[in-house]
Amino acid sequence: MNASWSYKRQANADFPARKRRTGKTSSVSPRTGLMKRFRCFVVDTNWDQDLWGLEKWIDLSCWAVIAVSLLFLIPVTLSMLWK
Repeated sequence: MNASWSYKRQANADFPARKRRTGKTSSVSPRTGLMKRFRCFVVDTNWDQDLWGLEKWIDLSCWAVIAVSLLFLIPVTLSMLWK
């Protein structure tokens, strides 16, 4: 538990300070941990704005998944009701 606390404290102190000092963040080396690379991706990129641009395709994909599941579930439900 103590190691987790120190890791969180170090991570929270490191990123904003680096951003304020240089005005930009440095790229993360591939040797760093997955969580640190993911945190840098979330903090340093505008992934949420890119996601808004893909909203139409995401909605279409969700409707396609719903349609396929209905095509599967309707016959199964009808066969259970008829027995």
